[in-house]
Amino acid sequence: MKYKAIRSAAHNFGASFVSTLNYVDDDHTMSRLARLAASTGDAEFSVDLLTGVAGPPSLATSAVQKAVRAHVADFPRMLAAQRVEITRLVDAKMVIRFPLKGTVAGQGGKPPWTVPFECVVTVLDDRGMRHEGRVKDMWHVG
Repeated sequence: MKYKAIRSAAHNFGASFVSTLNYVDDDHTMSRLARLAASTGDAEFSVDLLTGVAGPPSLATSAVQKAVRAHVADFPRMLAAQRVEITRLVDAKMVIRFPLKGTVAGQGGKPPWTVPFECVVTVLDDRGMRHEGRVKDMWHVG
């Protein structure tokens, strides 16, 4: 077991989830989340990486849930690749925040537009140590 690798594994999980490769049912998951956040005002999406429970319901649509299920199912493999044992994790959460006030609209208020986001994956190990992986960037919504 490599406790030192937990932070890296957390970062890699978050980077994978917010990447352009996370594409489900003809759209990027992050584009779906950004549009839903903008339309509902719910600017924070969270996932329990050990149970797969995601919310709030306004952002956890069926397509988003499909992406969550796929990534949560792959979480143990991603950990094992870095010699981290999932049984040593007490808690693991991912939170994606869209500070909507930082949104840059497209010409005439129409797509494409860009929204800042931050993805934080927080893991608590069996020693009580907290590990955090963070991805902060802009997402281009087409």
